[in-house]
Amino acid sequence: MKKVFLNNKRIWIAALLIVILSASGLSTYAYYSSNTGTLTNNLSIATVTTEILEVPPTISGTRINKAPEVKNNGSVDCLVRVRITVSPESLDGPAVFHEMDTNKWKKVGVYYYYMGVVAPNGTTEKIFTYITGLTGPDSKFLTSLNVELKDFQITIYQEAVQAVVYDSNGNETSALDSNGVFSETNATAIWNRYDNP
Repeated sequence: MKKVFLNNKRIWIAALLIVILSASGLSTYAYYSSNTGTLTNNLSIATVTTEILEVPPTISGTRINKAPEVKNNGSVDCLVRVRITVSPESLDGPAVFHEMDTNKWKKVGVYYYYMGVVAPNGTTEKIFTYITGLTGPDSKFLTSLNVELKDFQITIYQEAVQAVVYDSNGNETSALDSNGVFSETNATAIWNRYDNP
């Protein structure tokens, strides 16, 4: 009889332990499932995409009419710079770009930097509106070669970067100052990060 009672006692203790552990496990599960929800991180990748907008150039005597500008097709504000090359290199005269707003376009080295932030779907000011120095009054290209040139290219290479960047510590550099005004110093710092990663 004592053996049966001892076996029953062990069964009751085991059953009691199972009930206690189950209750604590279920209450822990209930606590965590009621206090934690699904965390959704809405993360989007910013894009910087730009294009040159212009109509085909026309030549009228010594003047080549060409009025390019840069459009921001991306999803964030951006900074823009352009480099302009003229070919063929056998043209005698240097190209002179006219009606370039020097308050908006600043030449540093081989680049012209736009002195402003371009919003999504926004455009820069015209880079220039016409060029002289490449053609004579008869609209023919000025060249010392005995070859008549029939074609030329004015290539505008453009680059764009986000107007706000962060360093590895999470510190922000924005091309706009705290008053929302363009800061050439901050923009230069952003371009320096781009050129020297």
